[in-house]
Amino acid sequence: MIRVEGTVTWHNRTATLTGNVINGHGQSATAFFRAYAGSTKIDQTTRTASGVSTTPFSFVIGDPNLVGGVNKITISIQHYADLLVPGETETELRD
Repeated sequence: MIRVEGTVTWHNRTATLTGNVINGHGQSATAFFRAYAGSTKIDQTTRTASGVSTTPFSFVIGDPNLVGGVNKITISIQHYADLLVPGETETELRD
């Protein structure tokens, strides 16, 4: 199983994401974290778990100078199955 687990703490203009990318398969899995203000993407970062591993993360996402700040975070996981066919899953979180 490949998954992302953790917490989102919303701040005035940013959010803190803390948790783990957990990869129970032998191929690489990358989690994409994207922050939005409405439909506009403001910030993005990634974390990768290679092989059977757990990659911890803790970071602030967003723009501290953006009036109104971010109000949506999406997390998607891109991974490669045994035949190197890409797969992706996305989850949306709102303030």
